Amino acid sequence: MRKISQVACLILALFMIIGLSSCQRDAETPSPSAASPTQPSSDKPAPSSAEPTDDEEFMNTMPISDELVTVSAWRSWSSTFHTDPNEIPANQEIEKRTNVHINFICAPTQSAQESFGIMLAGNDYTDIIYAHAYGSEPQYIGGVDKAIEDAVYVDITDYLHLAPNYRARLDASVKAQKQSKTDSGAYYFPAIQSGEQPAWYGSMVRTDWLEDAGLDEPVTISDWYNMLTAFKNNGHNNPLFIASSGYDLMGFGIIGAFNAPPTFFNKDGVVHFGAIEDGYKEYLDTLAKWYSEGLINQDFSTYTSWSDQSNLFTQDKVGAADGAVYSSAMNYPFLHGGEGVKWEAVPLPVLNKGDMGHFRRVNEIVGTAAVFPTTASIENGNFEIVMRLIDYSFSEEGAAILNYGVEGLTWEWGDDNLPHFTDFYLNNDEYQVADMRTIYTDSNGRGGYYMWIRENESYPKEVIDGQFKWMDSSLGDWVMPPVTLTSDEAEEYSRYYSDIKTFVDEYTLGVIMGNRTTDDWDNFVAELKNLNVERCIELYQNALNRYNAR
Repeated sequence: MRKISQVACLILALFMIIGLSSCQRDAETPSPSAASPTQPSSDKPAPSSAEPTDDEEFMNTMPISDELVTVSAWRSWSSTFHTDPNEIPANQEIEKRTNVHINFICAPTQSAQESFGIMLAGNDYTDIIYAHAYGSEPQYIGGVDKAIEDAVYVDITDYLHLAPNYRARLDASVKAQKQSKTDSGAYYFPAIQSGEQPAWYGSMVRTDWLEDAGLDEPVTISDWYNMLTAFKNNGHNNPLFIASSGYDLMGFGIIGAFNAPPTFFNKDGVVHFGAIEDGYKEYLDTLAKWYSEGLINQDFSTYTSWSDQSNLFTQDKVGAADGAVYSSAMNYPFLHGGEGVKWEAVPLPVLNKGDMGHFRRVNEIVGTAAVFPTTASIENGNFEIVMRLIDYSFSEEGAAILNYGVEGLTWEWGDDNLPHFTDFYLNNDEYQVADMRTIYTDSNGRGGYYMWIRENESYPKEVIDGQFKWMDSSLGDWVMPPVTLTSDEAEEYSRYYSDIKTFVDEYTLGVIMGNRTTDDWDNFVAELKNLNVERCIELYQNALNRYNAR
């Protein structure tokens, strides 16, 4: 790690306080080879035109170093089972095969963005940073291009000859190429999925309650009202559980039926913000009616953590909720500890029978989580080692270890040349599959090639098939693609959006819980415009236009 002068640190800290991007080096950084990392530009070469190298040597020859070497890495961290990522068997196996030890500098997940900012403000950072490229925290304020401009992240475009496995993943997917670079054309290392994963989060129902009520699975909002009313009439408290904000943007669920979620979305190339659309008013009026009739948990706004929510499920009080098909269909019945409890996916609601939805969980082939070599790795003489270590996570062998754990213990190669879990993993006497994944694997934390197909053999077929009900009921074509704001746009956006979101959330809860009505809807929309929501829409439109032009 490198330190800079106190004056520079103070200036950088001030920049963070006023919401600008984090920090900038006070000196040029040395090169990992003959040329230094280039600044982003619009004419970067495609990966296939990068400097050639012996792919077989880089892809298949291990270890990376003859002697054990150590590199440093910063990442957010939270685990029930391990105190450090190096305790995960998959990471121990990676170290054994590469001869590269990672000294992890971990920040608690709940304060990761703050810790990230402090590290950057002090210009005292690691060889590798595990962060998000956009959207989620922790992330570099201003985006990847700004991090490259500030000489924190390295633009790897000119060094893809050091990452042939990654290059091969890009060559296999035009969409992955588009989503693995910034608006300026600079490449970085995002997590790349083994194909676009089906929707795994959406509307779920207690189908045993549904059968008791003599009803078919709900399709329309009217069907949902009839179902929830039947649950209540059958003596079930709190038939519907909703997010504490009053809306769900993970799988969209009920709000998707009204085509106006309170977020930015892309309708045929034009950016909209749902909270100023009439559909959002209709959504609020609908949920206000349901809440007043006792169909929604009366204290939903106070349930902000899973531990709070799980009590409701344990007490047999919830009949419908949004959830993840993998975990919820297994965990919700488990929480009850009783016989005959069935939580199953149902189609995402629509207003009219025969409608096709436009919102659902969309899993892009490239995720927001990413791995960034930093200029510190260049100064420390670790750049090539870092590049090859990250590239190993995109290889067949490295990806199998991170996604499946330890070969011979939790998985074995099959006749189809794919890894498959062992009985020890799938039917462990002590832990559920979700726990085994956390204990033995690190694909979500280490990035690389995410083999989501592993889920297909981790859960019963009926659970896996449930996600296709969400795929079949919604196109998901209005969900915003992974666009990024420029540093200036992000700074301007941050000045406005916090007040916009606060105002929307207060209004939303007020209407649903009956403390106000939508009689003042026009005033609500006018106030959002006063808060510059239209300018935020314009900023996202600019970002969408740049994304489409990549």
